This record gives sequence, C-alpha cells and structure tokens, in this order.
Amino acid sequence: MAMFITLFVVLVGVAVSELVARLVPKVSSTYFNLLIGILLATWSVTNKYIPSFDNDFFMIIILAPLLFFEGQRTQIFQVRQRLNQILSTAGILAIVSAVLITIILPNLFNIMLPLALIIVAISTPTDATALESVISGRSFPSTVHEQLTLESLFNDATGLILLQAGIIWWQTGHLSFWQNAGSLIYSAGGGAVIGFIVALLFTHKILFIY
Repeated sequence: MAMFITLFVVLVGVAVSELVARLVPKVSSTYFNLLIGILLATWSVTNKYIPSFDNDFFMIIILAPLLFFEGQRTQIFQVRQRLNQILSTAGILAIVSAVLITIILPNLFNIMLPLALIIVAISTPTDATALESVISGRSFPSTVHEQLTLESLFNDATGLILLQAGIIWWQTGHLSFWQNAGSLIYSAGGGAVIGFIVALLFTHKILFIY
C-alpha cells in the first residue's frame, strides 16, 4: 500500500509541474519538476511518502530505460557519419576539459584535487533527456543539438571512469592514470561490442562469416 501512495504522490507532483510548465512555455519543465520535487521532499505531509534514494533502483529502473529509448531513437547511419566527432567529443574533449577544470577549481574554491575531479566527473556527461528538457521551447542550432545528442549516448563511460578515478584518488591519495585509461577503454569497447551483439539479436539480423 505504501508503494502505491508513493507512486500516487510522485505522479501528482509530475502532473502539477507539467501543468505549470505549460502555463510558462519559455521556462523548461525540468526546473518546475525540480521545484516540485524539492517541495514534496521538504513538506512534512508528503516527505514521509518519499522513499530514500536507491542507487541500484535508479540505475536499473530509471536510467537504463532512458538510455535505451534514446539509443533506439538514434539512427545508426548518423552514428557512422559522425563517429570521429562523437569519439573526440565524448572522449578526448571530455577528458581534456576534466583535467583543465580539475586543475582550475582548487584555485578558485580552495578544494582538494580529488574532490574537484569528482565534481567534474559528475557534471561532464551530457544527458540526451536533460538536453531536450533544457532547450524545449527555445531556438537551438540543429547541428549542435545533433552533435550533443549523439555524444550523450557515448560519454557515460568517460564520466563513470572519471568518477571512479576521483573516488579512488580521494580514498587512497593516489591517482593511477594508466589503470584508469585501461578501464575506460575496457568499458567503452566492451559496451560497444556487447551493445552491437545485443542489437543484432533483437533485430534478428545475425551476421554469419563463412
């Protein structure tokens, strides 16, 4: 029964935020969703019905379906045409930006380097759903939109490896560059191979090499 009440409270909150967003089309609905979520979490009447954050539940039930549907909407020939740009943006640009900002942040806010890397890793990956929410109702260059959408499907591995490196650096006081680079290649390459095989199985287009 508690789960149904929780679901009802969350759905009502989403419905209210979407209704308010329609009344103010120039402001992204994401901001209203965040505001309603904060109100539900801080108001004593509804707070008791909001469950505590569960990382595994979020990754499997919410994040995985979002990534799946975003990937399903993406046409494979677009990925092939822009593969070099995608890899340079999701990999090289993300890593170079993370290194530079990690060096700059401690000087600006007087924080430790590992903590700076953790903050950068959390904010580095572009999310396709968040991108659509932020630019909703606004004019945005189509080429930049397409590039960010395609890049967002590949940059999670970079962000997760950077986050893992930052956490290990924070806990041990050591940063292992080559180990983290190997983990990135392993995660990205393994994910690409497994994703390709699963996609072939789902579309019933299994290739046989004689």
